[in-house]
Amino acid sequence: MALPDPLFKAAFNQTHQAMIVLNEQGIPVLWNEAFYELFFELAGLGPDQLAVPLFDWLQERDAFQYSYYLTEVLLGRMGSASIETNLKTAQGSRVWLRTMISLLSTPRESQPEPSDDRWLWCMFQNITAQKRREHDLVSAKESAEKATLTKSQFLANMSHEIRTPIQTILGMTELLNETGLDTEQQDYISSVRFSADVLLGLINDILDFSKIEAGKIELEEVDFDLPAFLRQSVALLILDAHKKQLEVIIDIHPQLPRLVRGDTGKLRQILVNLFKNAIKFTASGEIVITASLQTGAGQPAGTGLQAGPSQPIMLLKVSDSGSGIPAKLVDKLFTPFTQASSGRTTQGGTGLGLAISRYLAKLMGGSVYYEPNHPQGSVFSLNYPLCLADYSLPAPDWRLPRPASLLIVDDHAAALQQARILAERLGLKTVTVDNGPSAIKLLQKAATGGHGFSICLIDQEMPGMDGWRLAAEITADRLINNTKLVLMAPEGTANAEVKMKHLKWFNAYLSKPINPQSFFETIKLVLEEKTELDPADEAEDAGLAKPENPQLSLDILLAEDHLVNQELFTLLLKKMGSRVDVAGNGQEAVDKAIAKNYDLVLMDIFMPVMDGYEASHQLREHGFNRPIIAVTASALKGERDKCIAAGMNDILIKPFKRKDLEAMISFWSNRASHSQSMLPIVEAEEPIPAACGDSSFDFVELVETFLGQHQTVVDLVGRFISKTRGQLDELAAAIQNADHRQAREICHSIKGAAWNMTARPLGNLARDLEQAARDANLPLLAEHLPALRKAFAEFEVCAVHSIEPYG
Repeated sequence: MALPDPLFKAAFNQTHQAMIVLNEQGIPVLWNEAFYELFFELAGLGPDQLAVPLFDWLQERDAFQYSYYLTEVLLGRMGSASIETNLKTAQGSRVWLRTMISLLSTPRESQPEPSDDRWLWCMFQNITAQKRREHDLVSAKESAEKATLTKSQFLANMSHEIRTPIQTILGMTELLNETGLDTEQQDYISSVRFSADVLLGLINDILDFSKIEAGKIELEEVDFDLPAFLRQSVALLILDAHKKQLEVIIDIHPQLPRLVRGDTGKLRQILVNLFKNAIKFTASGEIVITASLQTGAGQPAGTGLQAGPSQPIMLLKVSDSGSGIPAKLVDKLFTPFTQASSGRTTQGGTGLGLAISRYLAKLMGGSVYYEPNHPQGSVFSLNYPLCLADYSLPAPDWRLPRPASLLIVDDHAAALQQARILAERLGLKTVTVDNGPSAIKLLQKAATGGHGFSICLIDQEMPGMDGWRLAAEITADRLINNTKLVLMAPEGTANAEVKMKHLKWFNAYLSKPINPQSFFETIKLVLEEKTELDPADEAEDAGLAKPENPQLSLDILLAEDHLVNQELFTLLLKKMGSRVDVAGNGQEAVDKAIAKNYDLVLMDIFMPVMDGYEASHQLREHGFNRPIIAVTASALKGERDKCIAAGMNDILIKPFKRKDLEAMISFWSNRASHSQSMLPIVEAEEPIPAACGDSSFDFVELVETFLGQHQTVVDLVGRFISKTRGQLDELAAAIQNADHRQAREICHSIKGAAWNMTARPLGNLARDLEQAARDANLPLLAEHLPALRKAFAEFEVCAVHSIEPYG
């Protein structure tokens, strides 16, 4: 190779990039000072070692790599190559090098004589620092993943450890409250229970936020009735608002679609968080929940949501009449672990509710935000994109049997306005008034003029003259006592309905906040002047004892190692009427369940000797086919699937209320085999049994319930059979017409009456079908209607056989 001219050589040597030229044999023929520093100083090589191929200096693995790429470039199979190698220096340290190889071409005129020689141009870059940074990043990532896994395991363990004692506290206080305490002791117990509920809420918030941080939140999609869902989501909190004497109004616009698809759990959590905040920070006045279709106006900047025909968006607002939030504190609202406390008394909580709500809304494609510049109180809004279900429900029939006039009495302006709007939608001639004395004057004036009011809706709680006193005054006045009276009382105040029935002043009862469907049905019922009672109501009206819900008389195995929990479960189960055996570990549970075929097993997950997973697996291997219910405080995702995979049927999460345990056991008590579906499929070709040898009907128990009055029982059973036979035909028609509301009402009626008649299998099936109707699951209703008919046929045969001697 011809030597370079002095100018090129000077430039070649002064560059900081290590460069070298190799001949076809890989032997260096030209190099610069940077190359010398890199290889000769770091690798300890001398000039005499340049007479050998470059790859001979390297370790076998690196030498092979260099040899391969040098050959590929030299032969023209690759235009260039880049190699990263880790070299060991003379001092024993490691150096990472990146080598770029390309074929060197020289201008023909620069060659004194024609030549076929080819050279390779190599440039070297020390990337040791870069590799160290990459290694540090990988290590940090692995450490973070390990920390996340450790955190998840910690949360799972702490979830169990914390929830278990809280379950004991809640359960024991509930039992203690039933032991005849005096007023002072009841106050103490109420304080303990309230504190335990608050603590449980704090734990749930922290666990939810931890799941969000770990990216463990996933969306689920189900079809649901949106207006019904919104009302049900806040139903359990209405009583909390009532205790603070807050008026709650739920205004769902009729344009809002009914059947939609989405994650009900996440949507419910957002709504409950917003509603709880409104209750917490409102001392008096009202809370208004409105749900409407987004029109595009009033939407905050930056949400990215645009309403249109193809993408309907629900705008849900929760407004309160509280103290409001100063503008300077608004930015803190959605920051985790903070509360806007200035201007408000600092309230309990984690400060996570709004942060969690905003994250969940964003996950579902929506947004949660605070609306400033309101003259009073606070307004939080949710924009939620709606995905319409694949099918729709028929439009409800809002026709009343006849024209009517309505007087509404309520001291709360917003509630009065809502009731007026609902009444006018039904075509009722409506007048409103905000106090009792004025209502009496209006009623008397209308009656004197010959056009008295058909119905008077009366709010239970009003200042001065409350609903009870107003009803008494109207009933005592012969001029106006022919007006039908309807009591409006907060949902959850069951004593109001009892008092109403006892005093006989009111014709109907309407829960607040008012549900449009319930409003229509109540008005229709009063106008039709229906007085027909269910069999149980007739018995009550006759002064007889009303039958209780059926006792869960089961043989239950409780697998639980915690002594206090053993005592708690045993007390609860015995109060339900069940017989309980206890196993202290999984192995003992397996042995006992194999020896005695229990009706149901409650299986704790974390036990010594053998855990609940393995115990359930072994029981299924031994052919045990009764329901196994997992009892655990672990609420993390995947727990249910893990339990089902082990052979369990369902899961009960600690802490739970007594009613939760009763509902779970009641649900599975009628399912003999663990492999059965939610509703047993029964062939109906031969629905009439030959004999009455099962639990379809218990005549002896029913007679005892009605104080030994055999003839009363015979009459009630006969009317129940006649009514139910007609209801089954009505149910079939409702299913045929896709009228889920009508189907739900019929199933609900059959369920209650059947249980009162000791027809437990019939009542249980009606309960399951009621749930299917509530879920708008038309195929499931149609599929299992034959099972309900068969259960009724079995009851009818048993009942007729039992009452025949008294007929």
